[in-house]
Amino acid sequence: MLLYTSGTTGKPKGVLHNQRMLLHIADCAKLHPDAEMNADTRSGIMSSFPFVATMMFLVGPLLHGGTVCIAPEVARKDMGFLYQFIREAKITHIFLPSGLAAIMAADYDLTGVHIFAAGEKLRNFRPCSPGNILINLYGSTEVCPIISKKIHGNEERIMVGKPYHNTKTLIIDDEQQPVGPGVTGELIVSNDYMSSGYHKLPSQSAEKWFTLNGDRWYHTGDRAMCTADGDIDILGRTDNMVKLSGFRIETGEVEAQITKAISLLNRTDVGQIVVLVKSLNGIDHLSCYYEAKRELDKRAIKAEIANYLAEYMIPDVWVRMDALPRNLNGKVMRNELPNPKRERNITGIIDSEVLFRVLATAETVLDADLHIGPDERFTDVGGTSLIAMKYAVALREQGIKITGKQILQYNVFREIADVADVA
Repeated sequence: MLLYTSGTTGKPKGVLHNQRMLLHIADCAKLHPDAEMNADTRSGIMSSFPFVATMMFLVGPLLHGGTVCIAPEVARKDMGFLYQFIREAKITHIFLPSGLAAIMAADYDLTGVHIFAAGEKLRNFRPCSPGNILINLYGSTEVCPIISKKIHGNEERIMVGKPYHNTKTLIIDDEQQPVGPGVTGELIVSNDYMSSGYHKLPSQSAEKWFTLNGDRWYHTGDRAMCTADGDIDILGRTDNMVKLSGFRIETGEVEAQITKAISLLNRTDVGQIVVLVKSLNGIDHLSCYYEAKRELDKRAIKAEIANYLAEYMIPDVWVRMDALPRNLNGKVMRNELPNPKRERNITGIIDSEVLFRVLATAETVLDADLHIGPDERFTDVGGTSLIAMKYAVALREQGIKITGKQILQYNVFREIADVADVA
């Protein structure tokens, strides 16, 4: 069998599997006795067919005498129609991408439906009904689902749980040595049903599969930590470590703290969150993209996460989107995220020529697509320490003398105009 990876980088790879994989995924739900598939199972399929999770909800029910229901195209694009499909088809088991599962459960009562979620890290689950339970799956096309945990919605931090009995996992350091509980490293996996490699890609296969202590292992590329009771916590991707202004930043940790802050503000309408570096006007910014029906209170979010994160780890560009770009398997395509547009509400009156020049220069330096208000803060509209220096030079050309340090110190544009020396 040849399945293809989800292709978040734009280049899906063919993954070779044998029938042992099909037998494994048919029994995946057995780890949770009340979610087992049997003759009464009515499985809902809304993901694409060349996807390992689809195989689980296609082969699993059929091998146990159950029924498979294929969601109509309209149900794959609209949550209202998806909920209608679940109810009318009397679905008992369904797979949903993590972000969609969290939003669906927050808006619709899915009591009686066994929701299985994967594809992205599940960062929040606040169901509208206490009867909604979710099975948080972890795996990949290469190794199939290998870990899962039942999530009720009252967890302080959502983990992926313990591996299946026929799967071995290790968390290793850079020297490929196992680390103990509470120590972060890369998660590696070994079992007898995982893929043997990528189709016609021997060099890439050699990078991911390797031998350790006589066993064949797979590099997941995920940073993880094991708790004292054996639960595995996925912390982010090893390749999502970014460097900004000389600092190394794990974007997964930033995403986790933002999710926690959003939960404290009781915003249940926020879906997937993605943090990455975007270049604006030649300057790199840590940017947060999020799915929501309305804007976040960014100042409140920043104030909360500042209790846990260093200043350089706090995003200065925030972009709300109705839906993040996703591939057919529900994973966010980070490379397809649009360049951000800074939306601002102008507040205050421009009552001097100096203030006018301070604002006009800021709009040019920050590459603003909307006017900046005099009572707004430099750092709230994308200003950083590097941009502050560039801004100070641009103001000097306008006859306004102020240092980059002073710009960051006073921050509000009206105050910047008040303290500057004017020729």
